[in-house]
Amino acid sequence: MMRLCKAAGTYPQNLALQGIQFEPTPQASGSFGDIYQGMLAGYPVSLKVNRVYKRSKHNVKHFISTYAKEAVVWSQLKHPNLLPFYGIFRLDESHGHGRIALVSPWMENGNISEYLSESNPNAARHPLILDIIEGLGYLHRYSIVHGDLKGANILITPEGSACLADFGLSSVDHPDILRWTSVSTITPTGGTIRWQAPELMTPDEDSRPTLKSDIYSVASVIYEVIVGKLPYHEYPNNATVIRQVTLGVLPTKPSPSQSTFLELTEDIWDIMEHCWDTLPESRPTIEELISRYNVIEPSPLTCHRMTEQERFRMDHNGLVISGVGLSTPFSQDFRQRLGGHASGLLDVELELLYRLAD
Repeated sequence: MMRLCKAAGTYPQNLALQGIQFEPTPQASGSFGDIYQGMLAGYPVSLKVNRVYKRSKHNVKHFISTYAKEAVVWSQLKHPNLLPFYGIFRLDESHGHGRIALVSPWMENGNISEYLSESNPNAARHPLILDIIEGLGYLHRYSIVHGDLKGANILITPEGSACLADFGLSSVDHPDILRWTSVSTITPTGGTIRWQAPELMTPDEDSRPTLKSDIYSVASVIYEVIVGKLPYHEYPNNATVIRQVTLGVLPTKPSPSQSTFLELTEDIWDIMEHCWDTLPESRPTIEELISRYNVIEPSPLTCHRMTEQERFRMDHNGLVISGVGLSTPFSQDFRQRLGGHASGLLDVELELLYRLAD
């Protein structure tokens, strides 16, 4: 399927969606384009719209075929900690030739950084980190590299769980096709500097994000979630950040007197340091990371926050929407618009898909 998409410069029509209405002003902009809020059969959806720089026929075809490959993969991935995929929506010519959108549920809670700093600062960090590494574990099980792990790419479900977004899209990086929105914060491999592994800072032509560079990045995400600050927050200049990373200087560890340290135990910091090893082969696998994190004894503050969250859920049972969209009782019209691709593949079929794509 992915080979056919690449050769034809198009995407499978069973992924195509129709009848989406969306606001003309984007809600957010990222390295690959703009995020719009829309409605599909009465349900709020997110439209991630690419931005094509040089609009030649060849470039548009190449971009759509590459985007389609990512959409085919995304459409088959089903995990509670991954953002679900609804389909592809092609914009009319008034929005520019060749512009397409990847459609997913609209997450009202926003990304994890916004959620923890604005709407729910007392949320327990420990379960959110487990959500993140479980989602990454699912991707790595199928040798899928996320490539751009950071707080902005981790969304919060209505239930308060974390789910990964923008996985695999860092491979869409042709310089004649994409226009980056924040060039100074993007490395040549597509990731964002403050979370990026050192081996990707000055890459050669064959350098790509890997499973091991994801492990480095997820430690920086853990830092962001627990500490509440960006990695290397004391360095506003990105050139300085690059120098610190390439020299092997780690993000600053909070002192025990800081409130953020109350959830950042020594066991967690040891895991983060292991993930930040400058040698990729010395970093743990995601399976090792999950195993180690699952046996960590939560701090007293974490236990208190988890207890309060559970009490809140019990007190408001029935008011909290379940899941990230797949378990919501959608109307028949909505299900029909999604089409047959929402059913997904069995694990064995997904593995076969990857073997055929090699």
